[in-house]
Amino acid sequence: MTVYPVLAPDTAYVVEDLITDAERSVDIDVASIRNGTEDRLNPYLEAAVQASRRGATFGVLLDGSRHGVSGEEDNDEMAALITAIARREDLPLEARIAVPETLGIRSVHNKGVIVDGNRVLVSAVN
Repeated sequence: MTVYPVLAPDTAYVVEDLITDAERSVDIDVASIRNGTEDRLNPYLEAAVQASRRGATFGVLLDGSRHGVSGEEDNDEMAALITAIARREDLPLEARIAVPETLGIRSVHNKGVIVDGNRVLVSAVN
């Protein structure tokens, strides 16, 4: 196993590169994805959508706790945006909202990515 430290902001580009290099799959478990509209996606989300356009499956699990879905531009709207892109372009994209109470936890706070089933990012990078 090889381990690389990713320190923001100096080497945070590694996160986008990891997603961009996906060939088969991108799976993301993250507290939230912010700053995205259909016209201008968050760079990590854009990299995942581009990987999906090349044929990789893309799944994202977002926090569904009160602070994750109570606003007008948070996880439930982001999941709807990802779903709309998937439907419009017939892409293998899937966004789900984890309801913490049903899982016995308070919230989803992880920031993790698994690419092609063998490259993993475990992170606290926001």
